[in-house]
Amino acid sequence: MSSASRPLTGELERILTYAQALNEALREEMVRDQSVVLLGEDIGEYGGIFTVTRGLLEEFGRERVIDTPISEGAIVGSALGLALTGYRPVVELMFVDFVFVASDQLFNHVGKARTSPADSALCRSWCELSRDREAERERSTRSVWRLFSVTYPAGK
Repeated sequence: MSSASRPLTGELERILTYAQALNEALREEMVRDQSVVLLGEDIGEYGGIFTVTRGLLEEFGRERVIDTPISEGAIVGSALGLALTGYRPVVELMFVDFVFVASDQLFNHVGKARTSPADSALCRSWCELSRDREAERERSTRSVWRLFSVTYPAGK
């Protein structure tokens, strides 16, 4: 363990799953900033397919934890519209393979929003799955993402 990841003297070390850490980070940011909204399929009552958004609907309400229809393009397009109007949307796409359904919104609209007054938009998905998933979710898209610089928030 590097010194950067060690707890300070006297503090307890916490071990969280990836989903728990994301849930905690989303909660902290939503408490800190009222403009943060979540969009995605089954993220409200169901709590997300990997439980990342569990409990956030009850805490922040339907205005900030938005269950969307199954339409990745509409989800990403809605997030862009929210970002352009001052919100800080966080999009959860169930599986990274579905991001290409939203490719027009991502590459042609969000990509051009760097010159807009939008604060930020974040799109999160799961890149790695176990080998027992159906064939439609077995593809690895890492090679495609290496071609793009997607580390900047929109509008910066």
